Amino acid sequence: MPLPTSLGASDADVLLRIGAELAREPDVARVVQRVTDEATSAVRAQFGAFFYNVEGRRGESYMLYALSGVSRDAFERFPMPRKTEIFAPTFDGVGPVRYDDVRKSPRFGRNAPYHGMPEGHLPVVSYLAVPVIARGEGKVLGGLFFGHAEPGRFTERDERLCVAIAGHASFAIENARLFERLRRDEVKHRLVAEASTDGMWLWDLRDDTVEWNDRLFDIMGVRRDEWRGDFQSWFERVHPDDRAMMKHALDEHLARRAPYVVPRFRLRHARGEYRVCTTRGQAEWDANGEPIRMAGSFSDVTEVVRAQEALEQSEHRYRQILDSVRDMVFAKGPGSELTYANQATRAHLVGEADAPSDQLVFEEGAVVEELEEAHVGKDGERRYFHVVKSPIVDRGGRVVELVAVARDVTAKKREDDDQRFLAEASTLLASSIDVDATLSHVVRLAVPRFADWCAVDLLEEDGTIRRIAVAHVDPAKVELAHELHRRVPHDPRATKGVPQVIRTGVSEVHAEISDALLVAMVPDPELLRILRELGLRSAMVVPLSAHGRTVGALSMVSAESQRVYDARAIALVEELGRRAAVAVENARLYESARSALEQRDAALSALQALNADLESRVDQRTAALAEANRELESFSYTVSHDLRAPIRHISGFADLLRAHAGDRLDDKGQRWLRTIGEASKQMGTLIDALLAFSRMGRAELARETVALGPLVRGVVDELAPDYEGRRIEWSIGALPEVRADATMLRVVLTNLISNAVKYTRTCDPAHIEIGALERADEIELFVRDDGVGFDMEYAHKLFGVFQRLHGVEEYEGTGIGLATVRRIVERHGGRAWAEGAPGRGATFHLTLPSAPASDARTTRSRG
Repeated sequence: MPLPTSLGASDADVLLRIGAELAREPDVARVVQRVTDEATSAVRAQFGAFFYNVEGRRGESYMLYALSGVSRDAFERFPMPRKTEIFAPTFDGVGPVRYDDVRKSPRFGRNAPYHGMPEGHLPVVSYLAVPVIARGEGKVLGGLFFGHAEPGRFTERDERLCVAIAGHASFAIENARLFERLRRDEVKHRLVAEASTDGMWLWDLRDDTVEWNDRLFDIMGVRRDEWRGDFQSWFERVHPDDRAMMKHALDEHLARRAPYVVPRFRLRHARGEYRVCTTRGQAEWDANGEPIRMAGSFSDVTEVVRAQEALEQSEHRYRQILDSVRDMVFAKGPGSELTYANQATRAHLVGEADAPSDQLVFEEGAVVEELEEAHVGKDGERRYFHVVKSPIVDRGGRVVELVAVARDVTAKKREDDDQRFLAEASTLLASSIDVDATLSHVVRLAVPRFADWCAVDLLEEDGTIRRIAVAHVDPAKVELAHELHRRVPHDPRATKGVPQVIRTGVSEVHAEISDALLVAMVPDPELLRILRELGLRSAMVVPLSAHGRTVGALSMVSAESQRVYDARAIALVEELGRRAAVAVENARLYESARSALEQRDAALSALQALNADLESRVDQRTAALAEANRELESFSYTVSHDLRAPIRHISGFADLLRAHAGDRLDDKGQRWLRTIGEASKQMGTLIDALLAFSRMGRAELARETVALGPLVRGVVDELAPDYEGRRIEWSIGALPEVRADATMLRVVLTNLISNAVKYTRTCDPAHIEIGALERADEIELFVRDDGVGFDMEYAHKLFGVFQRLHGVEEYEGTGIGLATVRRIVERHGGRAWAEGAPGRGATFHLTLPSAPASDARTTRSRG
């Protein structure tokens, strides 16, 4: 700065020395202290002070001071200088103030509380003060104050020298403060850079040097000693596909000062993988518009990008899931605007209808479940939805949205409505047994639910078609319908309409009634005009069919309602027709049943008389049967006693004759005696068998569950003496239980098995098989042998009394055994038959009732 005039060479040296020293000092406090010391010494003051203003970090202002020539103790007891009359010119920057004796100044002592020097203050007589003013803006930085106990100590030269020193002080203080601000900014920026999660970089474009913070080294995975520190070494790590984009953004910024922001690029990590990063920066240009340096930041957003991609993928997945759901899923804000809608919602929902229940969700946070009705689709068809609405709350618990799931239950509701209607129709149709009344119920049910016009026609027994009932939404038009029918009655030969439907049992539907259809069906011009005026829209005729028979037809027409009959309506009306036909059939059946009941009552009276006559005849025949039984008992007694006496006499006298004259008889006489004895014995056997056969027909059956297996084996064991010494191979299969009289069944088995033993005596070895076949409610038992057999031509004689196919001299027997078998089997409700061939054996079959499972506990076996 230029030196003040009227200063000597020595003063100039002092100012140059002070200026040089102050220029090297970056600390404000030391600058102030040095200025105070130098100025105090230069003007030979007893003491000097420099009071200066300081701004804190928050912008507040306060005063500090530096002392020279005296200790701080001398001032610490007194307050800081204030803008008193003496100090005001200095602090206001008016200019220097110099007094030879400050006490003589009119400004001295005019301010409370001291009104002069306070007690204990340093004695000040000579006084010199110079303001320190900032360059440019003229702001007062502080003031230099000098004092001396003697008057007249400060000269004009001292004043000029202090003014020059104040100028140096102003420059030095501003530089020190600027340095301090730069130092603080550097520390702050360094702290921000080191603490930041972002990479920070500074690129000097003049020498192509790049500085990084530690975070940027971490992002790339390199150490500082591995870093060349130039732009190219960094640019080589950018993914080849992203370099053109990066270079274009940098060129645009440096050349056109466009914002340098690269939202996403890939940077190679030391491990070889690419990290997704974002960068932004700002260049600095010199006065010529040339870029000199550029600073910016890097952020590694790899995990963010991955999370975002995962979130997008998850959101896409869940959107696909929700879009695949047939239910409508949507979210709404408080203003009823849709914030989300799945595919089903977008396809069907029209508008953003607000339901009263929405308010309940937003105001009370309630979960609402309800049946809503809405107009959806382009055709505005009314549909029904089962809707569940739930609140979505923020962290503060405030409801911000509602989410709703709406299921289309239109089909279910319509089905329920249809079923309720059909149930109501069935109840109504069942309430009458009169055919005409029943069909009148049908037309009342159909209007107005299905039709504006409805008519029902019935097929009579003679083949004619009779109109039973007509209904219309407007009762005044019913007569018009009757008039139309009278003018155009049904033609049974017609190939359309009611006659055709009754004839084929197939519905006829006209979804859209065209004018051409009316012309084809109505030849009467006047009638055609009336029908056109009625505005008929759609029609159908369905049969009244039940049990494969069509009894009539139900006709429905829509006009005023503009209803168009679809497949659902047709199916429902056809079901109504079936139920109506059943009701008609029931009514007719009731009438037939009533008539039949009257006939039955008449027949019952006749039957009762016939039964009385029959009972009389039964009583008579029962008495006759009882008499016959008594005669049979008498016959049995006669056989048992009267016939046995002669036989006993013959046998007895034959024995006496053998004893008396047996030794005198020749061989022929002996043979005759033996023949008489054997014949009488055979006669006795026949009489016993005949009596047994008779008793079998009269004895009462004692039915029980009998196990055939043990019973058969017991009979075989009993007959062992009859086949002793013979070889017989027995084959006894698994035998079930039967319901029979055990004693009589034993007689049957004994006869059949003994016959098999008897007629196989010529076989060695003999084979006898006993088995059974189980059927639904009976058991077939068979006994098979490989003996002499018989000719099937004579099979009908086998089961007769005294019928034999082999002579007594060949095979012994009475000829009553098989007759007994048949009688016992038939009394059990079974059958007996035989199969055989001469020389090839025989098989005897019989059937018996099978034993119920519940009788297993009472099973008996008699061995």
